[in-house]
Amino acid sequence: MTPSPKVSPVPPDALLAGLPAANAERLLAGHRLSHVGRYNLRQMLGENAFGGVYEAWDPLLSRSIAVRTWQFGLKMSARIAVDRLLLTAARKASELHDKHLVQVHDTGLSAHGVYITMELLRGRDLQHALQEGWAPTLGETLLLARRAADGLAALHAQGQVHTAVEPINIFITRSGRPKLLNAFVASSLLHAQSAHLAGLSLNRASYVAPEYWAAGHCDALSDLYSLGVVLNEVLTGQVAFRAESPEQLRRAIVTGRRSHLAERRPDLPRAVVDVVERMMSIDRERRPASAAEVSDTLSRLHLRYRDWSPRRMMETTPRLLRMNWPPMRWPFAPSML
Repeated sequence: MTPSPKVSPVPPDALLAGLPAANAERLLAGHRLSHVGRYNLRQMLGENAFGGVYEAWDPLLSRSIAVRTWQFGLKMSARIAVDRLLLTAARKASELHDKHLVQVHDTGLSAHGVYITMELLRGRDLQHALQEGWAPTLGETLLLARRAADGLAALHAQGQVHTAVEPINIFITRSGRPKLLNAFVASSLLHAQSAHLAGLSLNRASYVAPEYWAAGHCDALSDLYSLGVVLNEVLTGQVAFRAESPEQLRRAIVTGRRSHLAERRPDLPRAVVDVVERMMSIDRERRPASAAEVSDTLSRLHLRYRDWSPRRMMETTPRLLRMNWPPMRWPFAPSML
């Protein structure tokens, strides 16, 4: 088996750092943007402290796209280094073609900073779907997780690591197909062992693998752990780890101190519980060996349990494809830089 790709990131404390206020002026300028490169910006779909995502028009290819911009409040030397990092990562991402990864079309550098163009998605991210009442069946959950694992398998096959697998980075299209967002953004910035990035909030801490907190690195097995945390959350309706402080959260993740899936959902088939617990194991040797293995396991479980219903009475909720979809919302969180 080929070695898992590894990322040597900035210190774990950066996960919990606040967003720099130095970008406020740049963000105001971002609201006034009408063009980036050759692209006409039509409307802002979302923003965070480092830039925005716009629906845009490509006049050369006559199609609607999404444009992601970054504006970092850094000194010139630091900004050049970070811009170069993002451009390189975006070019690599454009070479990835998988139906479960958002497709990157183009990248460039403007007076406002780095930008990339991507396929324009219609739908919502998993975090908002769950917050707005979507309660998928077991079969739907297994299919969703299997497709996300397929996306990770494609990413890992190219020597890339996602490093930010969490509900807000799993976008569900209106057809019900998940697409992983922001793979190249998170992984490329985690490669930087530079003080330039020490203040960035890079990830949602609850989904980070214990080896990151303990030893400061992430690899393909870390992505599988994070996907297991997401799968656990969808099945239980609750985040896996709860803590009153960052340090308590750190200790809980490193030691595996949490309520286990069998305790929260004793009605679930044992085979489903076992695969989730393996993915979330703090012992890396117990985790599945690859995303492809996870996909194969979840595929078999989906075929077996796609029509399964719990023995207990559960509230009936509308299925994903019957939801009243609001206007397209592009998700943003601290991990989306």
